[in-house]
Amino acid sequence: MTLNQHCRQPAPTQHPVSSTATSTVTSGSLRTARRLLALMPLLWATGAAAPALAVELIYQGAPGSSGLTGATPGASGTAGTSGSAAVRSVSSGDASNLVDISGGSGGQGGHGADGNLGEQSGNAGAGGAGGAGDATLNLNAPAGGATARLSVTGGAGGNAGLPGFSEPIGQSATGGNGGNASANSVSVINSGTLNLTQAATGGAGGSTLFSLGGNGGNASSMANVLLGSSVSVTLDSTATGGEGGAAAGDPNSGVLPGAGGAGGAASSTVMLITLPFTTPAADSWNAVLTASSTALAGVPGIGVVTPEGGNADATITISGYGRVTGTALARGGYGAGAGGVANANAQVSSSYSA
Repeated sequence: MTLNQHCRQPAPTQHPVSSTATSTVTSGSLRTARRLLALMPLLWATGAAAPALAVELIYQGAPGSSGLTGATPGASGTAGTSGSAAVRSVSSGDASNLVDISGGSGGQGGHGADGNLGEQSGNAGAGGAGGAGDATLNLNAPAGGATARLSVTGGAGGNAGLPGFSEPIGQSATGGNGGNASANSVSVINSGTLNLTQAATGGAGGSTLFSLGGNGGNASSMANVLLGSSVSVTLDSTATGGEGGAAAGDPNSGVLPGAGGAGGAASSTVMLITLPFTTPAADSWNAVLTASSTALAGVPGIGVVTPEGGNADATITISGYGRVTGTALARGGYGAGAGGVANANAQVSSSYSA
């Protein structure tokens, strides 16, 4: 029996609460996504076996410095500094691979000092921004296949300091924004099994008192694979936006304003394309490809009023000779005014006879 299915998610719609979109396709008519070639360097293996070695890279950017507390009556706290970005690129031909990259966290804001009797108290220092995390894995799998895990996290934004509280109290400051996260991989496997798990998580925004919480960092995960016609691949890509920073107070109040930070947006893209483009013999259509693409928008920060929800986009495209399954899941963030848009799109191409 031959299955011939093709499914495309309808255009996204916006809702006042978070929206969720899912698209799953199994074994459809053969298609080729030639635009993938532009994304691929010349990684195609010539068949030479590589030794079964291992790559492990764990790196975190330096944290920002915390601000100083006001040293004299009525003195303001100073702002925390930003965390350092962590950017790494790894090329590997090994069977076991672990890449874990994190941006540095932002420094905490310094506290304002109380003022003398009847004098203004010091203002709070702002939280520093979290550093971005950015990693790329170029994997040329050896004969027999490979296992790889790629994890990227944006640094957390620093919390704002506290103002001095003797009357009149000082002003609050903003929390630091969370760092963005970007995970990218380009893999080639000619034979055997590939297990790839990839995740990007935006950094959380810093909290504050009567000001604006920091925004959560955006997250992007992109995985591209070129594969032989008789391989087994399991791939999971997940992008999760960072959580917004919390805030007290009410933004409509002229005395004690404050609002939570926005959750970060999320985008996950997966593309698996089989080489060669010529059809293999009928008895060799035995590839087993299972992949998922998940995008989860970040949760906004707690507050009397929260911003609109962040958007989420998940896309998966697979072309293979054999049993092929692809799932795309997107969940938009909820918000006070409008929930975030969720868009999921799965396109699977194959021909499989049970």
